[in-house]
Amino acid sequence: MKRTVIILATVLIAATQAVHAKPAGPGPRTMNAMAFVKNFDVLTPGNEITAPYYIQKAFEDLYPASLKPTWRYVNGVYLASFTRGSENVTAYFNEDGELIGTAKYISPSNLPAAVRKTISDEFGDSYIRSTVVSTLDGLTNYYLMLENNKRTVYVRIDELGSYDTVKLIKKKAKNTVGL
Repeated sequence: MKRTVIILATVLIAATQAVHAKPAGPGPRTMNAMAFVKNFDVLTPGNEITAPYYIQKAFEDLYPASLKPTWRYVNGVYLASFTRGSENVTAYFNEDGELIGTAKYISPSNLPAAVRKTISDEFGDSYIRSTVVSTLDGLTNYYLMLENNKRTVYVRIDELGSYDTVKLIKKKAKNTVGL
């Protein structure tokens, strides 16, 4: 449960940063995988660590050493953030050096049909600001920031299309008096 909360908080903060991300030409906005640190109290800038050797070795057994991850440690979980090709990825390792999950940004066009259907049925009047796929303990979830002129909503949708609203921010009406 603690790991799920950490990943959820990480994903939420990263999605929030999408508002400030510059468009990468046509298509979805891209975000720096480390952008979430700016607003997440436990992951304040400057708290990068050197992971223990056995954690680094576990990373290198799964990913090329040339990726040079940035390491952080939060509530018993080691976070290795790195760029693979054009993808910003975060890998989560427990204190035993076991990979417990990953998260990365994906294009909305890569969402499974069940997830796209949920978005259309439940949030059809919104557009997708950011999309993160997270696999934790074998379960895949999609975290999305959806927006329209009235609200910004953060949702978690599982691979079967079931969803939870994680956070809802209502926008203030624009004052048009005096025009």
